[in-house]
Amino acid sequence: MSRLFKAFMFKLRKDITFRVTLIVGASVAVFLTLLYLLLDYALFEGEEHVFLNGQSMLITSLSPTQNFGLAIPVNLITYTVLEFTQGSIRNKIISGHSKAKLYLSLYLNGLIFAFSLLIVYVLICFGLGSLIGGFDPEGSFIGGISSIAGGATTLGEGYILRILIIAVLVYAGIVAFTIFFASLFRNIGPSIPVVILVLIMCNLVSTFTSFPGIDEKFIWVMRIVNPLHALSATEVITTTTKDAYDNTIVNASVNMTNETFFSGIGSNIFYIFAFLFGGLVIFKHRDVK
Repeated sequence: MSRLFKAFMFKLRKDITFRVTLIVGASVAVFLTLLYLLLDYALFEGEEHVFLNGQSMLITSLSPTQNFGLAIPVNLITYTVLEFTQGSIRNKIISGHSKAKLYLSLYLNGLIFAFSLLIVYVLICFGLGSLIGGFDPEGSFIGGISSIAGGATTLGEGYILRILIIAVLVYAGIVAFTIFFASLFRNIGPSIPVVILVLIMCNLVSTFTSFPGIDEKFIWVMRIVNPLHALSATEVITTTTKDAYDNTIVNASVNMTNETFFSGIGSNIFYIFAFLFGGLVIFKHRDVK
C-alpha cells in the first residue's frame, strides 16, 4: 500500500492537468472576489461588505455544484479513467498488488487529489474575503439582505463549524461516488455526465426544501436519502425585534438544525461505505484489460 501511495504522489507532482486545475481554481477564487467586491460597491457603495467577507466566501467556496466545485469530480474522473486506459492498473496487478488494495488506493488517492484542489480554492477564497471584508462567524452571509422586511441575514452560532464538518464528509462521499462510476465505466464519456447530473439534481432538490410550505416529511426524506442536503439546504430562523421608534425589525439567521446535521453525518458515512464496498466487489470480480 505504501508503494502505491508513493507512486501516486510522484505522479501527482508531475501531472500537468492537476497543476492547470490548481491555477484555474486560484483564478476562479480571484474572479469571485472581484465580483463580490463590485456587488458590495454597487449595492452598498462599499460601506458594507455583505457579499465579500470571510464567512460568505468560505461557505460559498464549499459548494460541490457551484463555481469550482464541479471541476473536482470532473478532473478526478479523468485521472482515474486514465489509470485504466493507460494500463497503470493492469501493470500494478501484474506486479502483485491485490485488487482490494488497488481499489482502496484509488479511493485514498482520490481523497488527496480532491482535497488538494478544494483546500487551495477554499483558502484563497476565505483569505481574500477575510482580508478585504473581515471574518465574523456570526456575521452577514452572502444571502445578503433578507427579503423579509429588510432584515439582515446572519449566520447562527456554530453554523460555520457544522458546515465544515458536513463539507468534509460530503466531498469524501463525492470521491467514493466518483471513483465507483469511473472504475465501473472506465470511460470518460459516460462517467462525467452521470456524476455531474446526479450531483446537480441532489443539490437542486435540496434547495426546494428552503421554500416556505414544504412538507416536513419531504424534508426528512431529503435529510436521510440525499447526502448533499445538509450542505445545500438553507434553514433560516427569523426573529422580530423593536427599534427605538417601535418599528418591527425582522432578522433572519442561517442555521443548521441538529436533525439536519446528524442526519447529514449518518447519510454521508453510509454512502461512503456503500460505494466503497460496491465498487470493491465489482472491481474484484471484473477483468482488467
